Amino acid sequence: FLLRVCLAGLIILPAAALYTAYVHINNPSYGYAVNLNSLAPLIAAFIAFLFITLLLIRGRYTVAAHCFFIVSICLILGIMYIDKSNPVGRLDTVAVLIAILSMSPLIINRRPAFIAVYSAIAILLVYLFIRTHASDMSLTYSEMVDYTADTSMAIVVTAIISYNLFSINRHALAHAEESKVLLAHTNEELSAANEELNATNEELQSSNEEIEA
Repeated sequence: FLLRVCLAGLIILPAAALYTAYVHINNPSYGYAVNLNSLAPLIAAFIAFLFITLLLIRGRYTVAAHCFFIVSICLILGIMYIDKSNPVGRLDTVAVLIAILSMSPLIINRRPAFIAVYSAIAILLVYLFIRTHASDMSLTYSEMVDYTADTSMAIVVTAIISYNLFSINRHALAHAEESKVLLAHTNEELSAANEELNATNEELQSSNEEIEA
């Protein structure tokens, strides 16, 4: 799954960079020119996703999974920090961050505490962003508090659901492994019983041959 996500990212990121450049050329906020600072996170993310893909190919899944979350969070928050578009365009980017966090039960296969860690980091970074850029977006104090509270609540709910899904998946895998072991043990017993039955049949056949002789 993570490999497919990274391969999709290697396709989407260049397209996103081209789209961003097009928006800059047609946006007076950027002086109708491409802002390389805004493209820098996309370029850095592309290089990072390429590195993560190589880690996955080499079998370093755990390292690749954590790198994926770190790069994704940094990319999204980096775009929010650097972007100079209208407030709605900057603030709604957090929806992508929540979508990334929702994939945690599919990517993290050990130590579910990391689900809470990445969620807490996301909340902290969103809080720092809104504290430092609220004036730039002409947000009032009540709007800042409302946005932070809503975003934090969404991330917390996503973390709770992700943890429950992780627990369900782990229990299902453990049950499947137990069933596999039990089935293997049952097959061994059946094989042993079949061998004993064959041996008994051979003895009966030998006895019949001796009686006929």
